[in-house]
Amino acid sequence: MTERQTNRVTGVLSVVAAIIFLQTLFFKFTGSPETQHIFETFRAWADGFGFGWFFGTTGPGGPYASGVGELIASLLLLAGTSRPQWRWLQLFGALIAVAMMSVAILLHLITPLGVVVQGDGGFLFALAATALASGLIVAVLRRDLLPWSKSTNVQ
Repeated sequence: MTERQTNRVTGVLSVVAAIIFLQTLFFKFTGSPETQHIFETFRAWADGFGFGWFFGTTGPGGPYASGVGELIASLLLLAGTSRPQWRWLQLFGALIAVAMMSVAILLHLITPLGVVVQGDGGFLFALAATALASGLIVAVLRRDLLPWSKSTNVQ
């Protein structure tokens, strides 16, 4: 793949992931009924292990923290598409997206929440999978920007 093609693919996929994240921020920051249902399901499930507090509204796994993480990922993904010298930001935004969406998908699968949330036909799960795939592809295509991926040709 040429540099130009890589830039186009990573740019489009960064925008896709950012749009998915940004459109959910309203729900997470306003305490919408959908968000309350999701995180209450996580909290009730985690209560069985003594960790229900983790998914509370202000907990480290709650809607506010999740929203802040997705906002940061979005900003990094979009900033990295704007200037060549900022492409490393795109990589780190993609890595945050991969981490967050991996956890989101795992929670859908292992908690009572399930794939279909309040009769959405799996739409929310599909958005998480799309954001995960987008972030993963961007991270793979930008992996050469990792500090430890630079090879030193010492002879």
